[in-house]
Amino acid sequence: MLLNVCNGPSQMLDWVEEVFQPCAPNWDRNSLIEDSTLFVGYYAKIQELSIVDRELEAKAKEVAKLQAERQKKKLQRDELERIVRLKQAEADMLQLKTLFSIFIGPEVIWKKVMIFQHFGDKVRKHQS
Repeated sequence: MLLNVCNGPSQMLDWVEEVFQPCAPNWDRNSLIEDSTLFVGYYAKIQELSIVDRELEAKAKEVAKLQAERQKKKLQRDELERIVRLKQAEADMLQLKTLFSIFIGPEVIWKKVMIFQHFGDKVRKHQS
């Protein structure tokens, strides 16, 4: 017969039925105290194992929670790194655009103006 004691099955009732009840009438006082002490010690060890199991389960849940938080922070860090790379690329493009407009831009603009003037002169001469 099993009992549900300490969140798990217990065979202590079997011990009482199979060992203690038949043998106890024949025991003297010292034997009864000794066996009772062993029984209590055994029961205390089972209780300790039950406490350890509950603590272990709590620690396992804590570890799982910490791992989930770590994964979340890793994803956040990766996202921030992508944003930083994007912003750096934008800054590089802006710098390149600025350099282009300072050093290359005026020359290109000047050439386009000259081409338009040249074609404008030809058109005017042709119309006259």
